[in-house]
Amino acid sequence: MKKYLFLLLVVFILASSSFVLAAEQLVLHFAIHTAPQTEAHLAAIRFKELVEERSNGGISVMLFPGAALGGEKDNIEQLKTGEVALAIFGDILPSLLAPEVSPTVIPFIYPNVEEVFVAWESKLGDLMKEKIMERGNMMVVGLQRRGARHLTASKLVKTPADLKGLKLRVPEIPTWVTLWKAVGAQPTPVAWPEVYSALQTGVVDGQENPYSNIYAAKLYEVQDYVMETGHLQNVFHWALSLPVYRKLTPYQQLIVLTSAKDAAAYGDKITQDMLSEFQAKVVAEGMEITQVDKALFRAKARTVIEEMAKNNWDPRVWEYIKKYF
Repeated sequence: MKKYLFLLLVVFILASSSFVLAAEQLVLHFAIHTAPQTEAHLAAIRFKELVEERSNGGISVMLFPGAALGGEKDNIEQLKTGEVALAIFGDILPSLLAPEVSPTVIPFIYPNVEEVFVAWESKLGDLMKEKIMERGNMMVVGLQRRGARHLTASKLVKTPADLKGLKLRVPEIPTWVTLWKAVGAQPTPVAWPEVYSALQTGVVDGQENPYSNIYAAKLYEVQDYVMETGHLQNVFHWALSLPVYRKLTPYQQLIVLTSAKDAAAYGDKITQDMLSEFQAKVVAEGMEITQVDKALFRAKARTVIEEMAKNNWDPRVWEYIKKYF
């Protein structure tokens, strides 16, 4: 009987210990606005694996892809308060929280994504990070390439002069509208769900997007050419809530920060592989890919960009970007 009672006591103690460990386990909620199995989601899955492995299960990461916790603006507010620990953002993060020091989200400036990464590691990047931290109560802890935006059209475009009369669909972003007009197009804002039909019916003659979007939306059915303008070098911005970060132990902070950096690098490789795949697919569907002289387009945009720098940006920004013109 005593032996039986002893065994019951051992089981009770073990069960109680398991309960305490489970209760003390840290859970991080991670918001991802893109659809499941996209490059952002796959990189976030890698982050989850790394954090849980490196913490020996002491930290659990719950992923919420497909905007399950709301859109990017919702996620910004959630990180501010610590309701959500991490999120991946597109260009909206610096555009909303650091517009006066964020030329990385403006078309026709950076010739390649490597230069965008360089910008984020420079004093300009420090300015962007500081503004995002001050206004968003969050830290930028990783950058992941997203794929350059390219021009597609129903006619071949080699130079800015070829844009004359081209009705170009652009998102409703004032700076983008202004810059495409400056290089010669007729910008026409159209909601993304309506782009295919707008191209099909001739409401617009072209649009601009990464290869992944061009293929996913089947734009090869209504467009003949891809011009590799690379006018905007998109990146995903990984952000960590400061209220959450401050509650972590130094060791937990190290795990989260290093895992975010490693997972974003993993996402870079995925993105490169996927972009090559999508590029091949649009060619297989009949689209013709054409290289253009990107410097000509940036030269046409220069005057407007310089005016933006003078009137709307921090005075230091032009010093960081003028070398590209």
